[in-house]
Amino acid sequence: MPRWFWIVTAVALFAGSLPYLFGLAIKPEGTLYLGVHSNYDDHAVYAAWAKQASEGRFFFENRFTTDEQPGQTIHLYFLVVGWVAKVVGLPLAMHVFRVLFGFLALLALFKFIGRVVQDENKRPYAFVLSLVCAGIGFLLWRNYGFDGPIDVWQPEAFVFPMLMQNGLFCASLFLMLSVWNCILNARESWKSVLPGALALLVLTNVHTYDTLLVALVSVGFLAAAFGGAFVSGVWVGRSAVIALGAVPAVAWFVYVRGIDPVFAARADTVTISAPIWMVLAGLFPALVFSGIGLARGGDRRAVLGGGLLFVAIGLLQYLQGYRMDAIWASLPLWALLFVVAVALCWFYKPKSIGYGLLFAWCIVGIVAIYYPGLFQRKLAMALAVPFGITAAIGLFSFVISRRTAIAAAGAAVLGFSSVMWLARETQMATNNISNTTMQRVYWPAEVKEFLSFFEGNTGTVIAMPGVAVPDDFENPRSYMVAIPDLNPILTGWGGARTYIGHWSETPDYLVRRQRVMQDMFSPNATQESVFATMQDAGANYILAPVGEIAGQAGVPPRDFYTGLGEVIYEGQEFVLVRYLPSP
Repeated sequence: MPRWFWIVTAVALFAGSLPYLFGLAIKPEGTLYLGVHSNYDDHAVYAAWAKQASEGRFFFENRFTTDEQPGQTIHLYFLVVGWVAKVVGLPLAMHVFRVLFGFLALLALFKFIGRVVQDENKRPYAFVLSLVCAGIGFLLWRNYGFDGPIDVWQPEAFVFPMLMQNGLFCASLFLMLSVWNCILNARESWKSVLPGALALLVLTNVHTYDTLLVALVSVGFLAAAFGGAFVSGVWVGRSAVIALGAVPAVAWFVYVRGIDPVFAARADTVTISAPIWMVLAGLFPALVFSGIGLARGGDRRAVLGGGLLFVAIGLLQYLQGYRMDAIWASLPLWALLFVVAVALCWFYKPKSIGYGLLFAWCIVGIVAIYYPGLFQRKLAMALAVPFGITAAIGLFSFVISRRTAIAAAGAAVLGFSSVMWLARETQMATNNISNTTMQRVYWPAEVKEFLSFFEGNTGTVIAMPGVAVPDDFENPRSYMVAIPDLNPILTGWGGARTYIGHWSETPDYLVRRQRVMQDMFSPNATQESVFATMQDAGANYILAPVGEIAGQAGVPPRDFYTGLGEVIYEGQEFVLVRYLPSP
């Protein structure tokens, strides 16, 4: 391995960990720090699975709901995380695996670039730019919310935010690139077939939708390989054997979805992709240099055709008002776009097999995120990788002299949004607010007590959903957590079952949330309405906010809740009450 790889990798992994080291350094005395700054809800799901593994479970259940379920989910990644968490604790285990699989992902990226970029002199630039590649989101930056260019809010599409956010994305990137590396290596021998099949098996289990992305891009890649006359029967056969690795995991997914309505509801959570202008803005100006790089490796008319295809998608979305029931929910229309993308891959006629894969990933990758399914956004996984690699080729060839200076300038421009991610994560710790605006970075000592209590007690709890208010009414994008949402925290790190635990894990979340807010935590709440809600939910604990802010939000006074049953713990901000005996 060249020296530059180790230097860049060490810097990237250290930079990705800086927000958490900073968070530890400024942690207020006596508070609980879980090592999470952004996307707390998602991390709570990951923690909940790892928590069950640490308890000795192999099959996982969804504890963010009280609905009946068979509990047959298998997740190999969090199974192993949970085994380690049993020794070192959940927060540390999750960061250990983030760094570990961050390194493995960068190692797989290095090998992938070695396969698709023939010129060794271009590989360091391709590695750096694919690592930091982002767009112009820094010009439209916001700390909270999920709109604007995707390089502002969608970490799974970009490598550096992945390294910073969580180990699952890193593991998925490692597995995806490993599959591609094995498919490319299968041109020479059968040695890579078994590792490729195993990598695809695990990928399908831990991040199922990535397998669909690999399958769609593979169709374009095959067309490009035919167009460039690189296809051989034995290579296609070996690749087909690799593809069989996904079958057991897909079969189990289909089986569990069929017998578990809670799992099915979770799988059907709406995660629609952003409009294409947000996607392209999140990749610009890498997009321009990518076009230059791709034009050197195949037919330029196909590259131009890809650009026109993106414009066509944008026009269709504009004409149909960006509605969910328009272009992104129409299978015939999407299929037509996909066929055009595959045809462009064939027409590209790449000069090398590497160019064929990069072109297919760029073109089909954009079309894929509008696949007519509710999970569209998940198909943007690692979208910046092929654009970063080809942008580096374009930058390298665009300027004959002073390539190092130009590459450094390009990396600075293309990676500025990655720097903004780093700044935002540290600011979250400073402000003690997650980007969800519903959770804090540091939790008071009483939250430790709640987690410890549920560690050794089975039970179902209902906590008040979070309330965030503008911190500065002249700046509506500045927030403070008035009342934090402890439901996902109690399930994720405490192991408790919650009735309204998570916006996508809890079936009919909004309906249940509205009832809980009305019948348990509003001025209209009565003892009878609380008991009725608790009984319907199958819950036996209530965690209510108390104090001045809770009163201002219309929450009943402390004695209303302490009079409902046995007071388990009474703190400054919350009171935990058992109103029925533990099951």
